[in-house]
Amino acid sequence: MSAADLVIAPLHAIRGDANGNITVSNGDNVVDFSTLGGQKKLQEFQDNYDPKYSLTNTFGRMDPIVNYQGTSRKILVAIELTQAPDDGLDVHTKTKKILYPTYDAASSIPNALLIQRPPLVAVKMGSLIHSPLDKSGFLLCVLESYTMTPGLGFTPLDSPLVRLSTNPNNPITAFQSYNFRFDFIPLHPVTPGFVEDSSGQFEWVGGDDF
Repeated sequence: MSAADLVIAPLHAIRGDANGNITVSNGDNVVDFSTLGGQKKLQEFQDNYDPKYSLTNTFGRMDPIVNYQGTSRKILVAIELTQAPDDGLDVHTKTKKILYPTYDAASSIPNALLIQRPPLVAVKMGSLIHSPLDKSGFLLCVLESYTMTPGLGFTPLDSPLVRLSTNPNNPITAFQSYNFRFDFIPLHPVTPGFVEDSSGQFEWVGGDDF
């Protein structure tokens, strides 16, 4: 799986149909690693599932009474981008913007706007992150956390190019590498789980490509 497969689109740049399928309709504010120059390296990927239970301990019973509450899911993606300082800044700028909501244009007061859409995102990353309805589709997510860490070092080759330069003909304005980390909470278009039919058979209803 390549880091170039990661695409993150803000809510106002996507369209959904009646079946829950999501497509990207506007690329202006979309973070698409396949369009970037430089070298893209997948540093870390985690797909975490966390079933939650409430435990009640009672007198005379060795095992607790367990009540199931739900299963949460979180996805972590970390990508390193090198040899493309301009593209790294572009990713950082776009991602910062899509962490904020879309406002209604009805208000003329700049600091008292009405939220029209929350800062949700549609995410696609090959066969690792996709819609449970279609492997080629996007998965609606909450971008819970985003971190950009520039490549730091102590040699002329790997140190960040942000130090003061006394040579006016050689301005230094960008980092040599960028490390991006995204923490997503998926919002599935169908409820993951099984349903029992009239014959006692259990059928998975969470999507064919979950």
